[in-house]
Amino acid sequence: MKKLLIVIVALALILILMGCAKGPESVAQKFVSAWKSQDVKTMEKLSTPESKEMLGMFSMFKVKDVTLGETKVTGDSATVNVKYTTEDGKQDDFDLNMVKRDGKWLVEIKGK
Repeated sequence: MKKLLIVIVALALILILMGCAKGPESVAQKFVSAWKSQDVKTMEKLSTPESKEMLGMFSMFKVKDVTLGETKVTGDSATVNVKYTTEDGKQDDFDLNMVKRDGKWLVEIKGK
């Protein structure tokens, strides 16, 4: 009986810790919220060092609504579909690239 209780407590602890892990969706949500409020410092913190110089393109688009769509994870990379509406009513979407570095998900913006 005591062993069963230990196993149940261990499983519950594992599930709780898994729920606290920040996946790509969580980081993407923080990133797009920062984009919406034009908080470039937060966007930088959530991005790879290589992406920081590309963040200026996000400030060109003033958005009033941003939502996340489908997330696809493959190993240490992911894409999160982002749908947005600009202040002038234009609607569009794109895939936000994410990479996992040192156990943390980060936004990766690549120049074309």
